[in-house]
Amino acid sequence: LISHLPWEMKWLSKKSIFKIPLLGWLMRMAGDVELIRGDRQSILTAMRGCGDRLGRNVSVMLFPEGTRSRDGALQEARDGTAVLALRTGAPIIPIGIAGSYGVWPRGQKIPHPGGHVTIRIGTPFRLEDELRRGHQREAEEAPEEMPAAAEEPVHEGAPFAFAAEHFEHPAECEGA
Repeated sequence: LISHLPWEMKWLSKKSIFKIPLLGWLMRMAGDVELIRGDRQSILTAMRGCGDRLGRNVSVMLFPEGTRSRDGALQEARDGTAVLALRTGAPIIPIGIAGSYGVWPRGQKIPHPGGHVTIRIGTPFRLEDELRRGHQREAEEAPEEMPAAAEEPVHEGAPFAFAAEHFEHPAECEGA
């Protein structure tokens, strides 16, 4: 995914990923952000770390659901994504990933060969702008959809890249 995006980006990732030999070292050297799930202090430290990177014009990639799905269905987003977006004012680039569950289901050690994963990069938006528009609508008006990464639901996960101000145009990337 990173190789297809035209900007520098850091990942927000759980501590166990940082324990993987070589990968964890590479992530630390790259400046990715570590999070211990359920640990309030770690969450606050991770939020400050993400805010710090955004403040240095570096995008942050995270999955708003907080974990991979057990069955491939899209899960409800956690509050941290919205809090980070509102506190930093950073634009959000919705990114939809389809097909990853079939290629590499949660709990499987290695991916299935020959699968196909599609990544769709949506139109950047600012959460505060969308909330402001929502408050301005009349009660009887149908809700306007937020910008989406895909025209149809994405099942495996939909990460948000909090972008610094250097995004270009929405794009679509495909890979195996």
